[in-house]
Amino acid sequence: MSNFPQLSINNRWLGGALIAVALTGTGVWHPMSVRIRIEAKQEGVKMNPYIPLYSWVRSGALVCLGSIAHVRTQPGRPGQEDVALDIQIAEILWGKNTERLIRYAFSMPAGDLARVKFPDWAWEHVTLRDGTFVFLVTHDPSKISEAPVYVEESVDRNDPVLKSVRAVLIQEKAELSSNQRLAHYLRWLLEGPTVQRLFAAEALAKDNLPEFNHGEQVATAFTKVFASERDPSVQLSLGTWMWENIYPRTNAAGQVAIINAVIQCIADSSEDTRVLMLDHFVDVDPAELRRPGVVSSPTAVRQLEERLNEETDPQVHAHVQRLIDALKRHPAPKR
Repeated sequence: MSNFPQLSINNRWLGGALIAVALTGTGVWHPMSVRIRIEAKQEGVKMNPYIPLYSWVRSGALVCLGSIAHVRTQPGRPGQEDVALDIQIAEILWGKNTERLIRYAFSMPAGDLARVKFPDWAWEHVTLRDGTFVFLVTHDPSKISEAPVYVEESVDRNDPVLKSVRAVLIQEKAELSSNQRLAHYLRWLLEGPTVQRLFAAEALAKDNLPEFNHGEQVATAFTKVFASERDPSVQLSLGTWMWENIYPRTNAAGQVAIINAVIQCIADSSEDTRVLMLDHFVDVDPAELRRPGVVSSPTAVRQLEERLNEETDPQVHAHVQRLIDALKRHPAPKR
């Protein structure tokens, strides 16, 4: 378990994920991108390793290090305080920018108690004073805006997470062939720290290069990492990308490997991951479960039977029953 403070969505303890989940009105867990709320209250906490670095890089965001150069405050609307601050760029990690000063202007509750009760999602955990060193992501540094895409107070330039970020961005700047990128991403996925593992997984899932889609190499790597992952938040992200992005593009052997990994997850994983993957699994075509090589699980069958008992829609009920029947045709793995 990471020592990084965990991310709370709907008061649910999820571990600080790149991809978090939210409970919808239907009672079904769905993955979604969220602004990450950092609760850096523990002494010695490192940089957040769950940052959505892939989306920032592919969207062309400016990723940089800098320090607050000047903070100005004045009374605003009743109960509010207007804040203006400048951030002096010290180092550009990704992107291009001719401006060395980025300006922000926003309002926040006046008074410490009000700020605790109504925190500002962007600036809440940044010490707003001259000299504070920050990790900053923004899309348009030339305009004065209320908040960056992401900002995190950074107290250690040698932080291992920051080193991982640098390693990823240096590699992304290199002119590599698709096959070379594939090799790097697979190595990061299988062996890298959290930042590199998540970046590689999302790149393999979403870049959709032909070299990433041939055979079952990417699919089997995903299933191996997904099955061994002990961080529930990372496993949720891996499972979502594996099912939604890798499964439709891989070959039959890769799809069987993913089906077996999901069946095992439904049987053995934590509640959050199990519920999410079960939601994905009930959408599969029953014919795909009849393929040779699919390995059933009595626990997964029981989970489906519980879902069947809860289902009121006749068509969905019949579909889940067909999934159960298809799984029961396969032998369970020998212990």
